[in-house]
Amino acid sequence: MPLRRIIEVADIHPKTCYHRLDFLHRQCQSFAAHRERTLANLPIRRLYLGVDRQDYLVNWLVRKDKRNIQLSAITTVDNEHGYCLGMPLNFDASLDSKAVQAEVETNGDLGMPYPHRRFARLWLNADHDVASQKSVATKRRKLGLTTEINETYAAA
Repeated sequence: MPLRRIIEVADIHPKTCYHRLDFLHRQCQSFAAHRERTLANLPIRRLYLGVDRQDYLVNWLVRKDKRNIQLSAITTVDNEHGYCLGMPLNFDASLDSKAVQAEVETNGDLGMPYPHRRFARLWLNADHDVASQKSVATKRRKLGLTTEINETYAAA
């Protein structure tokens, strides 16, 4: 639920809501600090690590752009103690999509092989268009195959 709606439903002042969020943030930091202080004193002879990946489907920030975006996070956890060593998310909020798109068009990034692109890690408009065309072509092939199968069964 968006914060504005939470404030409306809970019938609280925005300052109160943000004060409570700050309090929860401090509590989370305190909990993490406590866990990390005890980590240095754990009698760890050998680490047994578990790795997992989670994918999150979210809507983009711009209402006009209705594409779903998949964010991925990979986490590593110590199996014995349950300590999470990290869970980085593949999202960079410092980038402006319009500025990136303009730079891609001016520096010819799309004409280069993926490993040599400046913005190879980003999903650009041209990449989306190519993926959409492939998706449409795949759907057409599947429909054609379904029709062919149905005709074969009808003939048999």
